[in-house]
Amino acid sequence: MSDSPIGDSDGYGCPLTIRMTIKDFISERLEKVIEKLSFDNGEVDFVLFYERGVKWKSQSTWEDMANWWSLPYSVNRRLSKNEAIVRVQFFDSIAPLWIKASLIRKGLVGLELSQKLRKRKEILHHHGGSDLAPFTIEEPYLVFGKTEERKRLLEYLTLVLNSSQDLDDYFNGNPPKKDEIKKCIEKNFEHYLFFPNNYNHREKGKPGYSERIIRKNTNTQSFQLINQDFKILKESNCLDDVVNIYLQEELEYKIGQIEIEK
Repeated sequence: MSDSPIGDSDGYGCPLTIRMTIKDFISERLEKVIEKLSFDNGEVDFVLFYERGVKWKSQSTWEDMANWWSLPYSVNRRLSKNEAIVRVQFFDSIAPLWIKASLIRKGLVGLELSQKLRKRKEILHHHGGSDLAPFTIEEPYLVFGKTEERKRLLEYLTLVLNSSQDLDDYFNGNPPKKDEIKKCIEKNFEHYLFFPNNYNHREKGKPGYSERIIRKNTNTQSFQLINQDFKILKESNCLDDVVNIYLQEELEYKIGQIEIEK
């Protein structure tokens, strides 16, 4: 696969003179999945899951951008149908090679996504021209209960470092605890060297901006609290030490409108 998703040509499903966008393609196929799962009025939510049992590995530039930088904002939390359609297609031209659709419970469908992202023609070829491709319908095997939902919303909250009406409503009366936020930050360092991991794309004065950053020093295996000029404010071999300062001095135990319980 080329690193660039540009320049696809159709070979399945419609004349070459008609260009169906990948979004339209996914939307059309997802409607068929909903129909086959017998949701009479189409009112159903979705949860996206990473490909199970496979560690992230570099595929191509475009796939890396999707898997490492886009999908973390979309996986493991409840999405509407329209949100799901938008979040399983990338760069207006590629989508997962396969998407396993499985009923979690009435009104909630899980979608497990392949790490491999391909153009429409390649997806159809892989699935032999199936009218559901890239989707397949599987027996129930995914779990997303109250415990999973809270855990994933906490991860999302620490990812965006901002609240929204949905997050405000969810955490109202049951706010995130200090230890829960610390675990989410710790998990971030399983894949990234900075927290927030995309700090350099956040504008000062805008929601989610962080004046202080936590950096993992891979040479010394230590953690540093630094400012935007990379001046070291604190360094420790214990991540917990640095996170405690970050929570107190940067977040002031608050994310958006959501208070963090000490």
